[in-house]
Amino acid sequence: MTDAALEHYTKEAEPSTRDMHALLSEYFAHGCFTATAASFAREAAAEANESSAMDVDSAAGLERAELKAQLMRGDVAAAANLIAASHGAALQKDTHARFLLHSQLFVELVRLGDSSAALRFAQEELAQYATHSQKYLDLLQDVVALIAYTDPYSSPLAHLLSQQRREEVATYLNSFLLEQQHLAPTTSLERIVQQVTLVRDVLAEPLSAKDKKASSANAPNGSPSKTSVFPKWDLALFMEQSISS
Repeated sequence: MTDAALEHYTKEAEPSTRDMHALLSEYFAHGCFTATAASFAREAAAEANESSAMDVDSAAGLERAELKAQLMRGDVAAAANLIAASHGAALQKDTHARFLLHSQLFVELVRLGDSSAALRFAQEELAQYATHSQKYLDLLQDVVALIAYTDPYSSPLAHLLSQQRREEVATYLNSFLLEQQHLAPTTSLERIVQQVTLVRDVLAEPLSAKDKKASSANAPNGSPSKTSVFPKWDLALFMEQSISS
């Protein structure tokens, strides 16, 4: 089935290939997909028969890529040292960034099966967050409870030991570094998707009883007028239709 909204908006303003390349290049670099960003930039430049203007190997980009790599392999201590070396003062002011680093380091100690080191770390480092707010107290209770299970991987808190959890921590700390590097926390592509989603959600809302009555009163012979309501925007469907068109 053809998406009427997609057809309408694409025929009104078709983005250029150059614009699409710029959006994707920014997204890849922003997310620390360094190799993908570099490869895409070269292919896009070759297709346009021009030199690549995107600096995917900038010092700022490499710092964030290294941070993500360290966190994804569980080397939280190295990640903490990397941030502290260049943005120590900012890290001290960002309670949530410090909590994520400390709590993830605790999780990695549990993953290694070093319960004595994990317990000592919880007492020496994690305890400080209990007095910050109820939010951190609740988060601490979940994280520290990992140590109570003989097999934490089969516990209700097993998600804390997953790669997805590492990814979530890396994503937040990537945003933290972006802010310190005076870069936007989100990409142009993400902001476009957010805007499109918001517009489509509004368009998908059914008419209120008052609106229906006014619409009927203004229609010829008092008959209800037809109202075009678009379905909610779906990224997967959008990508499928864009590729097939």
